[in-house]
Amino acid sequence: MPWATYQIPDLSWSKMAVRVAEAEDKLARLDERLLKSEIREGWRRRTDFLEVISSVWLDGEAVHLDDLVLHDAMMDNGAPTAELTRAHSVLRLRRRIATSVVDWRTSATSVMDILGRNTSAVTVSNPNEESDQFDPSDELEVALTAIDRAMLRSESLLERMDYPVEQVGVEKARRAERIEEWLQIVRQTAALPPTIAAVIAQDAWTEIAPLGFDRGEGRLLAASLLSLRRKTVSHMTLWSVGERTVPLEHRRGRQTDLRYAAGLSSLVAAAEEGMRRHETWLTAKRLLARKARGRRSTSHLPALIDLLIDNPLVSAAMISKELRVSQRAALSLVAQLGVREITGRDRFRAWAVT
Repeated sequence: MPWATYQIPDLSWSKMAVRVAEAEDKLARLDERLLKSEIREGWRRRTDFLEVISSVWLDGEAVHLDDLVLHDAMMDNGAPTAELTRAHSVLRLRRRIATSVVDWRTSATSVMDILGRNTSAVTVSNPNEESDQFDPSDELEVALTAIDRAMLRSESLLERMDYPVEQVGVEKARRAERIEEWLQIVRQTAALPPTIAAVIAQDAWTEIAPLGFDRGEGRLLAASLLSLRRKTVSHMTLWSVGERTVPLEHRRGRQTDLRYAAGLSSLVAAAEEGMRRHETWLTAKRLLARKARGRRSTSHLPALIDLLIDNPLVSAAMISKELRVSQRAALSLVAQLGVREITGRDRFRAWAVT
């Protein structure tokens, strides 16, 4: 069944210019702030979790932040749910795209590669086989890579079950054709300001639906486009965080120009929230640093402060693992800083700087 061809409408710059300028300015200010920030890496790590939580929320699912953090650290407090597993796959995809140096605008194959959906490169060999892309000494990354390979093999098998053998190749060809159509839209925006170009790319992805579904890939690629266009060099835009503040009827309206306006509003909200979070966490770090003054050079308090800023929450087990101290010592360090406990439990406790 053919899909509708996406057309970029004539943009009314008299109405759009103010929104574009505001989005460009807000993103530039945040990016410049992060470029010289002492908590840049912590901000990135924390906001990755916030962005994924917002992304799955936009897709109609709810995942708790603490569950996602602990699952990512392989310290689950129980069996992970299907929603949590999907959220973690989005988190890993965001990290992969954020750290990639590949310009996926060149071809449909490049897009599929960066999304981790190019099953042609996946073999049925030992899933524990080491990947050339990762350091074999990193046991966690090797394990997660093996899981990715297994998932891709499963998806490939499901495709063969859902379609006749000859139909599988046809469906893959159609998918590549839809992605190429989307890339043509992206290329048409090359002369436009980066923010409106990214908004158009995200809207086109939603309308064309190259993969037949959307688990946030369109928002991630649009945020990546801002980085490729050098609008954001210090961070990856919190697209879903911003979009969550825009009413559904604006985000999914019938008029294309109104959806574009909603997309620009999302970028403004994303930049403002990113800046607010940065100032809050930076202030928190400086306040905690005062409590570590005058301590011995061998004190673990500075390292604990960094750990608290770099993560949305920490447990005694996480502190013990990262600082290489006993859990009893971890509890003592937390008590010295007076950090707020957020779970309200006796058996499992976690602390956070919010």
